[in-house]
Amino acid sequence: MSLINVKQGCKQYNSNTSDTKTVLKNLNMTVKQGSIYALMGSSGCGKTTLISCLVGINSLDSGEIEIFGAPNSKNNKGNIGYMPQETALINCFNVREMIWFYGTIYGMTSEKINERFWFLSQLLDLPDEERLIKECSGGQQRRISFALTLVHEPELLVLDEPTVGVDPLLRARIWEYLIDITIKKNVTVLVSTHYTEEAKQSSHVGLLRHGVLIAEDTPKNILEKCEALNLEEAFLKLSEKQEVDNVNQNVTSQNSPYIEMDVVTAKPTAQRLKTVRTHKYTTQSNIRITQALLMKNLIQVARNIDVLAITMLVPLITCFCLHYAAGGRIKYLTIGIINNEVTNYKDCLNQSVSSVVPSGFDCILHKVSCRFINEFDDNIAEKKFYDSYEEAYRDTREGKILGFVLFDANFSSSLPLFNDDVEDDYSDNGLIQVFLDQTDLQKTSYIQRKLYETYKNFTEGLMTACKRSRKAGNAPIRFDAAAGELNFDMRGTMIPGYIIGTFFSIAAYLTSVGIITQRADGTWNRIIVAGATPIHFLLSHLIEGTLILLIQCLEFYLYITIFLTPTINIDSAITIGLILFGVGFSGLTFGLLTSVIMTTVMSSLMFSQIIAYPLGFISGLMWPKEALPYGLEYVSYLSPFTLPTIALRRIFVQDSTVFEPQVYFALLVLLAWIIILLGSSFWFIRDKSETKDK
Repeated sequence: MSLINVKQGCKQYNSNTSDTKTVLKNLNMTVKQGSIYALMGSSGCGKTTLISCLVGINSLDSGEIEIFGAPNSKNNKGNIGYMPQETALINCFNVREMIWFYGTIYGMTSEKINERFWFLSQLLDLPDEERLIKECSGGQQRRISFALTLVHEPELLVLDEPTVGVDPLLRARIWEYLIDITIKKNVTVLVSTHYTEEAKQSSHVGLLRHGVLIAEDTPKNILEKCEALNLEEAFLKLSEKQEVDNVNQNVTSQNSPYIEMDVVTAKPTAQRLKTVRTHKYTTQSNIRITQALLMKNLIQVARNIDVLAITMLVPLITCFCLHYAAGGRIKYLTIGIINNEVTNYKDCLNQSVSSVVPSGFDCILHKVSCRFINEFDDNIAEKKFYDSYEEAYRDTREGKILGFVLFDANFSSSLPLFNDDVEDDYSDNGLIQVFLDQTDLQKTSYIQRKLYETYKNFTEGLMTACKRSRKAGNAPIRFDAAAGELNFDMRGTMIPGYIIGTFFSIAAYLTSVGIITQRADGTWNRIIVAGATPIHFLLSHLIEGTLILLIQCLEFYLYITIFLTPTINIDSAITIGLILFGVGFSGLTFGLLTSVIMTTVMSSLMFSQIIAYPLGFISGLMWPKEALPYGLEYVSYLSPFTLPTIALRRIFVQDSTVFEPQVYFALLVLLAWIIILLGSSFWFIRDKSETKDK
């Protein structure tokens, strides 16, 4: 009775050029139930590709595969034990955790997992149960990998070069066990190997070369029909015959092996194999599979210090760096002073040098530039005095000072503040002339604002000295805060945007890199063959990301209440948590979509940056969105950053809640992103799965 049947199997791969590489060519193969089938061939002949198609990782471009009398292995995962060529182990797990993880995936009970663990430990001489996988040698890791294949006592073993790097004595013990279970338990074994000595022990041998099965029979029959002393000699003769056929261009018509089994078995049916397909354990549970994957993810995060640091510390570090580096008072500035009203800048230290004398309806001012200079606080900027314009200008150009303030020799007498005879073209002598280095707009904007404040205090002081109203010298305009405060800390404006970007980026990174790494090291495929589906992976990563997001939201809440806004009310705190959670969850779903589309970590990171940076630029994180061209401003509202940033700023300023338009519109945009990204991820996965199953 045949357990595996492959008919007219063809598989091609696209190369970097326009050419395609044909890996399997009209391949026919039959594996009998209860036999050991050794698949032999050199590297690159198609062994691993054929095995991946048999276990459901890949699919044939054309042809049919039947296992247990049913198409491919989709519904037979619990009955298949698969050992890939790479070890495909989880490095941060210990030996026992590795066995338990796969035992849980297979639906085994705790008692049965323990029983199989101790049996396999003795059989395969496994390392100490507490030893981490990454601390095991290559040979030990291959033994652990083999144990995972046997743990659930499957009815079909598919082994891709299982004994490479294994001690000869242990290799003999493994083959002894394989022969024993095929005889006593009717288990079927398909094993790929390079070793002809191993192939001799098998029931049947398939010789694969250039994607074509050139022989399929018992080792004895192959030797007899090829008149060879060993399998290597037989393989050589069959290879030479294949080359002759290639020259004669007959290879395309060769649909069957040169040497076939003498007995042609009938096509198996599901009814005939019903007694074979009795899984030993309970039906695999979606909940248990998801739980196992979730625990795997959490253990991986907890035991990988770099990932744990990125996940937990980066949001806090970002908050603290922004708190102390952004929006605070700018220090260590130097401003130049040229005062031509005095012969020596030290004259201004004498308070009697400057005077304001009321005279009827007027005031007589004498060297009041000194009053302005003294009014300018040293905490704003250090004052450096110059004698010449050229020297101050040169130092400004060279970046030694931020700029300089110039007072003319007759500044006080020309000051138009108390002069009733001011003409439209009055002299600039009464102006405070300021020359600034405009290459750093943040510093110059800061110093301009401080100079305006100093001038306001200066004029109020002159008015008081002249026995007039202090407000008489002020501009006829007053600024009051309708929302927030006039002297609101800039950190409340800058931090929300950067925190939102950080939450989104970390969540996307954690999810996409985690999934892509599992696909790259073979873990994904092995778990899929064990019975999990891509949906299980996505759900486990979503739950893991949700737990991490809750911790990050708590971290940010503690930062807000301790450093930024200690008096924030509970409603506003909950609203902040909702917004940050929504941003992080949209990042999670974006990471899921990225991991589905991209195949490498580098391409995933590049794709994330290509999407995230433009979104950040148009979302008002660096510059107000009102500066965008017409039309693009409205597009920015669709970004997952724009409205959440606006909402967080309003919460910091005036304790807004979820019931205000800016806030609930932000939550609606995030919800839309989550639905679209999550739906797209599941659609791509379903599309790929359906394509593979065809």
